[in-house]
Amino acid sequence: MDLIPRQQKQGNYLSNFGLKSRGILIDKKDSSRWVFLSNKWVILSFCALGLGLAVFGGLKVYDYYLHKNIKDLEGQILSAHSQYSQEMINKVTETENAIEIVENLSKNHIFSSLFFEKIEKLTLPEIQWDGYRIDTRLGEAELSGQAASYSFLAKQMDKFKEANFEISISGINLKGGGVSFSAAIKFDAAILLNE
Repeated sequence: MDLIPRQQKQGNYLSNFGLKSRGILIDKKDSSRWVFLSNKWVILSFCALGLGLAVFGGLKVYDYYLHKNIKDLEGQILSAHSQYSQEMINKVTETENAIEIVENLSKNHIFSSLFFEKIEKLTLPEIQWDGYRIDTRLGEAELSGQAASYSFLAKQMDKFKEANFEISISGINLKGGGVSFSAAIKFDAAILLNE
């Protein structure tokens, strides 16, 4: 029994495994360049190399395009910033603040007008108011005035208490045939909103 294969005994062991037929090995007889270049593995390698170079080149072109666009955008941003003047920005800010102040004044004016309507209805003819400070958010008012006498001042206090106003009187002084006083009034601010 012979254990060595016949192909090995003939001396060309690799050619019998199909490497030559698959294009991996080239016979020494066909050693021209054309045969080497026609080898499918070589062609496939060059194609892969060409594809890799094309992808790399495409990415480099895309990178260049992106950097160019970024520089253009930075230039546009700088030109836009240079078009804005600080003076104009300050004027717009001042105008915005003035609008906000006017809105707050308008709201407080409505509230204080409602408050004074209530005070007018509750005030006795013998009482005169000559000063005030009002905070509609806290529902507090400080009024100063004059009454014809102590009894009218007491009646005025009762009238405020009947209308659910908390009132405290201070600084009572006799003054030229009447009584001067200060009144601190607390009220529910919701009353002003409902009117």
